[in-house]
Amino acid sequence: MTNEIKVSKRDYLTAIIEAMHTGEIKYDPNDVIAFCEHEIELLDKKTAKAKERAAAKRAEGDELTEQIYDVLSSDEFMTIPEIVKALGDEDVSAQKASYRLRTLMSENRAEKTEVSVPGVDGGKASKKVAYRKIVAED
Repeated sequence: MTNEIKVSKRDYLTAIIEAMHTGEIKYDPNDVIAFCEHEIELLDKKTAKAKERAAAKRAEGDELTEQIYDVLSSDEFMTIPEIVKALGDEDVSAQKASYRLRTLMSENRAEKTEVSVPGVDGGKASKKVAYRKIVAED
């Protein structure tokens, strides 16, 4: 039975700090190098996963942008609540739709204006921002 001492991550990091101060290390340098290389591998894996998640989220956002574009009319302006209702997806909030509409406007695929919306139960009309798609002419 071997009495091998398990060296923790804290021990290795402390040893690296001490080595930087004194120039001496109490563990086998090859073990410390292997530890550092392993930690770098873990960081690389974590970064790759984060990039995958970000790409998936971007793709999801691009898909929603296209859905909103498809719902927009090229003839009549629609308010954000009308757009969200037309999408028929309870997971799409007004904020998500608004962000995608700004994207469509920056790409010159949609335009906005202010429209007058009648009040509820004969109440005072209000001004709302409304959007419509811009259809590219051939």
